[in-house]
Amino acid sequence: MAIKLFHPPKLKKEVKKRLTVRVPVKMLNDITICLTREKMSQRKRSEWIAHSIISLGEIENFADLIAEDWVEPGQSCPVQITLDKDAQKILETLKDEIINKRIHINEPQSSIVRTAINQKLLCELND
Repeated sequence: MAIKLFHPPKLKKEVKKRLTVRVPVKMLNDITICLTREKMSQRKRSEWIAHSIISLGEIENFADLIAEDWVEPGQSCPVQITLDKDAQKILETLKDEIINKRIHINEPQSSIVRTAINQKLLCELND
């Protein structure tokens, strides 16, 4: 079997998931402040949000926090985010738990993401 020296084997790209979430404008401004403090570019926003989802998965009573989520009409904008495999898995797990607990939310994925962002902002902006 011959080995090609000039063409290294192609590595499989990590499967990522894109989704759109409605986020309040004020929350977007706060995310920008946190990214600036951490010396991260706006391109790292999805990564920052993915970490917030993973952190939310570690909170024991996350369902209570998600049930409190609301968005005021007219003061939010759609944001596209890309989630890595770990964040996708946790997001699906959280969504399944909400459904199993029979908490009725119109858009559970969006509510989970907004709650995760909110929790991370509370931690980081209060430091």
